[in-house]
Amino acid sequence: MARKGNQDRGLYEQPKGASIWWIRYVGPDRGEHRERGGNKSEARALLARRKTEIADGTWHAPYGHGIHAANRSHPRQDGESLTLGKFAERWLDERTPHLTPQVAYNYRVLIKAHLLTHRIARKMLVEINDGDIASLVNDLYKPSEASRKSLSANRVNDLLKRLRSVFLTARRRKLIGDNPMEYVKRLREPRPEVDPFGLDEALRIIEAAEGWERSFLAILLFTGMRPGEALALAWDAVDFEHGIISVRRTVNSRFGIGLPKTPGSERDIEMSATVRAALNEQRARSQLKGELVFPSVVGTPVELQNFRLRNWPRILRRAKVRPRVLYQCRHSFVRLALEHGDHPQHIAAMLGHVSTEMVFKRYERWMKRPESVALGRLDAAIRKQRSRIQLTPTSSIQPRTLASRPKADAGSGADSGLELARIQ
Repeated sequence: MARKGNQDRGLYEQPKGASIWWIRYVGPDRGEHRERGGNKSEARALLARRKTEIADGTWHAPYGHGIHAANRSHPRQDGESLTLGKFAERWLDERTPHLTPQVAYNYRVLIKAHLLTHRIARKMLVEINDGDIASLVNDLYKPSEASRKSLSANRVNDLLKRLRSVFLTARRRKLIGDNPMEYVKRLREPRPEVDPFGLDEALRIIEAAEGWERSFLAILLFTGMRPGEALALAWDAVDFEHGIISVRRTVNSRFGIGLPKTPGSERDIEMSATVRAALNEQRARSQLKGELVFPSVVGTPVELQNFRLRNWPRILRRAKVRPRVLYQCRHSFVRLALEHGDHPQHIAAMLGHVSTEMVFKRYERWMKRPESVALGRLDAAIRKQRSRIQLTPTSSIQPRTLASRPKADAGSGADSGLELARIQ
């Protein structure tokens, strides 16, 4: 609490130990007002400023800007009285215009289903610590209630990522003193399954496909485009003159055609001779039907889920290829490019990744490693050393008991020679 009789009268710390200082004073309206000042020095300066304004007659009730003023005619909006659930909903509303419709929908479903239904959502923002976050993670990952389904580590980490943004925003607006997410670690996730097709399998898949499917699968296998990006591709994004495919949009069943997954996903892809031939083949089928490279019968984008469930299994059966999900075509492009000497940085640019980290992390086993001359020299040294050692044949060694074993003089090496012969 404030210390009476000195310059800190009217200052108090809330919550205790959080280094968040507030001011309390009586305004000209005879009402008690409280405001957040930040650290102690900032709070002291704010209190002095308010006293000056009251004396000069320029004081106004300090509402808005996220500042707490405890006037009974206005709702309290500071971190002391704002719950995590309310602030998370406000954060989501502010973020929505900056997200694609699909990403915004995913965020909203995640927060509504797993955060707002938890008891932590009803807790005051300033009262939440890393222990509360740990309890949330435990309840989601290993729920004690039999009726509640556990979430995967990946799903829990998605929620933690959103919470990091929520608390960073609250910290930036000085609604909290300490960010509890700084002490929370991600759950360990299993490595994503990367099971790409080899070159022989890829060619058999294309041969087993029919009509437009051949061109579509050639694009997926030899450019690394996501299925939604390929189905949203328009002819004006295909530059045959310069050999460039411009990826600027994607399609999903819920929201139709829109922006790609991330800003980095908007990229230009180089056209190989195989891809150019596939697009030329498709141009004869669809260019006069509309803007889309792969239109449906009625000219709209092909329904991706329908292709996954009907067309794709049929093609794999005909090709006699072990079943894998359609997205493995993207992984297959990386594998084939690495096996034929492409640079990871070029592959990352083709995929729309901002760095090569993902390429090294997921596809290291298909990278060409430099041959080790040292290992060859080591093998030669092992063979040379073995040829020098005269080993006693194992058949000539008679089994002995410990009692019948002859005692060797110290340092004679008899026992060690016998053991070497036995090992060999």
